[in-house]
Amino acid sequence: MHATATFNGKVVAETDAFEFVEGNFPPSSVDQSVLSKTSLTTVCPWKGTASYYDITVDGKSARDAAWYYPKTETERASKLKDHIAFFQGRREPTALSRITTETGVNEGISPDLKPKASSQVQDRANAVTKEVYERVNGSGKLFLTSGVINGLYAIRVISANQKTNEQSLRAGFELIVDIAEEILGQAR
Repeated sequence: MHATATFNGKVVAETDAFEFVEGNFPPSSVDQSVLSKTSLTTVCPWKGTASYYDITVDGKSARDAAWYYPKTETERASKLKDHIAFFQGRREPTALSRITTETGVNEGISPDLKPKASSQVQDRANAVTKEVYERVNGSGKLFLTSGVINGLYAIRVISANQKTNEQSLRAGFELIVDIAEEILGQAR
């Protein structure tokens, strides 16, 4: 899918190989001159440890506004290795990074946590999330809780068990991802 990312009015990434999983751009499609590595890292159990970039265009900066996975943890996440994703206004509302795809602006959350998607897109996203929730709980392998936040159906993973370890958390995330990918695959 064709996509562009803009920051401060400048196209900083453009590709025909857009990965919709997180809004990931191949490294060769990103203007590396606007990126500078930061010390921030975060960990996702199935993707790995993310490293972050600041974005600076014409003197305007957004701290930790882009990230990538230099090494991925699972085979499923391997297609994300080294691909760059951009926050869309969640870090610095005045320094919005905008990703536009063939279908329009990438649906997401605005800085005040209100949906930007059309009601039809939001209804579909809510239906998919609710189906993931119901199927995960129905499996008996993991129990999720849910809620609605500003019109968005959300699922939560909470573990208060002192015996919970990294292996069981990874297995839980794999279950959620497997079910979500199955549902999304059926929708195509």
